[in-house]
Amino acid sequence: MLHLTRISFPIKSLFLLLSLSLPSCAVYQGAELTEHPVEKLSNNVEDATPNTVIKSPRNKDWWTNFNEPQLTYWVETSFKNNPSLQATFSRLNQTQAKLNIVKASNNPDLNLSLSSKVKRNKNLNTTQNDNYQVVGLNASWEIDLWGKLNAGEDKALWENSASKNDISIKANLIAANVSSAWVGWMVETEKIKLLTQQRKRTEQGLKIIQRRVALGKTGRSDAWQQQGLLESLTTLTNKALAKSALQKQKLALWSGTLANQLPQSPQGKFPILLSIPVSGIELKALKYRPDIQKSYAKLQAADAEVAIAVAEQFPQLTLRASYSSTNQSAKNIFSDWLGDFSAGLIMPIIDYGQRKQTVKQKKYNLKALQYDYLQKWQQAIFEVEEALIIANEYQQITISLALQLELAKKIQQLKKRYYLNGQAQYLQLLQAQDSTLKLERQLIDSKHAQLESRLSLYSAISHGDFISLEQKEGSSHHD
Repeated sequence: MLHLTRISFPIKSLFLLLSLSLPSCAVYQGAELTEHPVEKLSNNVEDATPNTVIKSPRNKDWWTNFNEPQLTYWVETSFKNNPSLQATFSRLNQTQAKLNIVKASNNPDLNLSLSSKVKRNKNLNTTQNDNYQVVGLNASWEIDLWGKLNAGEDKALWENSASKNDISIKANLIAANVSSAWVGWMVETEKIKLLTQQRKRTEQGLKIIQRRVALGKTGRSDAWQQQGLLESLTTLTNKALAKSALQKQKLALWSGTLANQLPQSPQGKFPILLSIPVSGIELKALKYRPDIQKSYAKLQAADAEVAIAVAEQFPQLTLRASYSSTNQSAKNIFSDWLGDFSAGLIMPIIDYGQRKQTVKQKKYNLKALQYDYLQKWQQAIFEVEEALIIANEYQQITISLALQLELAKKIQQLKKRYYLNGQAQYLQLLQAQDSTLKLERQLIDSKHAQLESRLSLYSAISHGDFISLEQKEGSSHHD
């Protein structure tokens, strides 16, 4: 048998209050958010670089543009082993759990309660204990009249989206640092090889000068100056060895491996750069940058916070129902139920402007994030422009240095012949030697700077979407 008690709040009165409050309640429609505010910046950028329209490598792992398997190996290894990336995945799992909690909390609650109690009855001569079994069901459901619950779910969804972009940001950062370390290690190794060759040539020159000193054809100062040049190469070699060791340590750090697990020297070839497309970079391609995507997600989450603050100014309606049964016999406990249904309305009356100020606060926060989002676009455009300018600059410098080196070698050969024939002073030969040696080293440094600028360019226009989240989550659950 089921008994229903009187509803705790008269339904007619409840709907009367709701109808009175409705005219003053305006549901928040959301701010007008521009996802790609490129139009506000494109005129200035086009004036600065009219032919700059490079298409973003949307579906490409940008480090493969160097066509070096060893570099690809180390980048992929870093995605598996880097602790910082693993920590970012854990934070993503946190926001995913938070999203699931919010979704679950928007559904009706149903709780079961079981209890047993003893009632003691005292008569004149006897005392009797009566045992009662109690079973209860309680349900509650908040009605989303003003979109508060929906906005809360949107907020959690956008926060989860921002965390997903954190993965792309971190992956792009790791790829850039691993590539930079590998390129730096490769460059310093090439420089050590060059310095070894330069030492051999300088030592051969020293032997020739020493023979001339022994024959009395030149003074000892010529040999001493040649020895000084040789010692300067020893110093440069030691510096290159130290830099090579540092780049090796950097590669170990970002790849999540130990330095002693790396080979003694980098395996592979010195990267050959492909020319930058004349068409340039398409500005709207920057929308795929993960930091821009994250900034936009934070903007949407802040807009949802405004919607929540607006909804909290209005009445909140909650429906509750409970059923309970009490019986001395466990067999008959489900035979007699007592039910109760209520509708509760919470409506702010006096809060001294607290809720209105909260709405203002959330709107100011939204406005600030809009400016931050615009700044992200400006920063992204600057980074791309800077990388393009530096890349083009060092491309021209490398060409010029190669030409200068070719001329310097010719001059050195000529000065050497003049010196051996007694037609020139040793100082002229020394200057020619030093010029050739410096240009050889400068050419490697210029190629290094060119590679670094290309890394910066690829990183600046990268989407960072290198890791499958579904595959990663699957492996986590398996673990």
